[in-house]
Amino acid sequence: MLEEIRRCFDLGRNRTGRQDPEFGAVQIVDIALKALSPGINDPTTAVTCLDYLTGILRHLGGRTIPSRFRSGPDGRTRMIARRTDFGRMADLCFRQIRRYGAADATVCLALLQCIERVAHVVTDGEWRQVLREQAERAASSAERELQDESDRAEVRARAGEVLASLSGPPRAEAAVGTTA
Repeated sequence: MLEEIRRCFDLGRNRTGRQDPEFGAVQIVDIALKALSPGINDPTTAVTCLDYLTGILRHLGGRTIPSRFRSGPDGRTRMIARRTDFGRMADLCFRQIRRYGAADATVCLALLQCIERVAHVVTDGEWRQVLREQAERAASSAERELQDESDRAEVRARAGEVLASLSGPPRAEAAVGTTA
């Protein structure tokens, strides 16, 4: 019996994406941040990272997150798991990219597109509010950081569209978990 239990766990020194979905997202965000650094200045790679993060959030947004409490057959709690929360994951995926990509219109527009694509699969009202707040923060950051007025106007208009789409019911999409 003890050996069967041990086989259920893979213990090691490092986090893995399989055991910790936040870790996989952090790795992708790190790639995006390196791409956005002044020495590299590669917004295309940052946008590609946003596409992958969109896939992660769409997968999560189309699911019901299980309870932290794991019970045995007798109904007694056997384990309390660390739970990934949608708001925490969205913040993890978008916050730093929003901050360091705010001066690049391409990155700002891609971020808004990601938020909108995630919104297509999210039906939970609280989670849609999380996305609304993310879109508002993206628009606000772009308004402060973009130097060109035409870029600011384009991001402002796109943010308005995304916020409007978040006001209504989610638009159904067949391919949950795919990227743009």
